[in-house]
Amino acid sequence: IGGLRIMTAWSRAGGTGKTTIATALAQAFARRSLKTLLIGLGSPDVMPLQIGLQPEPNILSWLGNPTDDGLRASIQTVGDLHVLAGFPDILSEAQGDKPAEAKGSLTELVTSAAYGGYAAIMLDTPAGGIAPRAVSAANTWLMIARPTVADVWTSVEAFRTVTQKSAGQHRITPGNIFVVLNQRTDGMLTADEWHRAADAACRKMGLGVGFPPVVSVIPYVPEVAIAQDNGRSALDSSDEFARPILKLSDMLFGNAAGSPSGRDNANTLRLGPLKIRTKK
Repeated sequence: IGGLRIMTAWSRAGGTGKTTIATALAQAFARRSLKTLLIGLGSPDVMPLQIGLQPEPNILSWLGNPTDDGLRASIQTVGDLHVLAGFPDILSEAQGDKPAEAKGSLTELVTSAAYGGYAAIMLDTPAGGIAPRAVSAANTWLMIARPTVADVWTSVEAFRTVTQKSAGQHRITPGNIFVVLNQRTDGMLTADEWHRAADAACRKMGLGVGFPPVVSVIPYVPEVAIAQDNGRSALDSSDEFARPILKLSDMLFGNAAGSPSGRDNANTLRLGPLKIRTKK
C-alpha cells in the first residue's frame, strides 16, 4: 500500500474496455467502505449511461466553479460510489486541457478530491485528448489492454512514452504500473504469452527495463454489455466478470479493505501503518 490511490485507467488503443474496468473497480472499492470518486474524462462520456446516471451535472459543472463546493455540487451517486461525469462532447474537452498549475486543471480536481477525504480516485481516461493530463495527475496506472499482438505494441509504445518521453512529468513509479488484460476468449494470447511479447518489444526498443506485470485477466462476458445497455452495473452482471475485478481491488488496496480487523472505527480504515479515511 502506497497511500492514496489516484488511478488512471488508460491505454493508447481504443475499445479495450477502459470505462468498463474503471467503473467496475470503482464500485468494488466503494462497496468496501473506501470513499471513492470515479471521474469520467470521455467526450462524449458514455459512462453515466452505463450505470444509470444522467449526463449532467458533469465535469463542466466543476470547471464552472472549481472549488470544494463546486465539486460536491457536481457529483452524482450510484449506491456508495460518487461519480463526476465527463465531457458532453469533444469540443468541451478542451476546457479541461489545462496545465497542472492552472485554475480548473485536472490536477487541482484530484487534489480537491483528496483533501475531501477520498481514498480512491479513479480517472476513466480516453485513448487520446486529455490523457497526458490524467497521467500527470495520477500516481497509479492501470494499463487496460486486449490479449492481442496489436495491443502489445500499442501498450509498449504507451509505456515508453510515459517512462521516457514524459519522465519527470508525473508521479507514477514503475511499481505502480499494472497491466489488465480484458475481453479474453479461448485462443487469444495468455497472460504469459502477452507479457513475453511485451518484454521482447521493450528490448527491441532499447528500453532497458522489464515490462510491467499482468495482474489480472478478465474474460469476455456477453452479460456485461447487456447490463450496461440497460444502465445496470457490470459488476453485478456476472460472477465470471466480478471475480477478477474483486481480486484486482484486493491487490490495489489490500485484503484489509472492508474487513473488521482492518478498521479503527467507522470512518477510518487501517492498512498496516497507514490510515485512510473512509466514507461516512
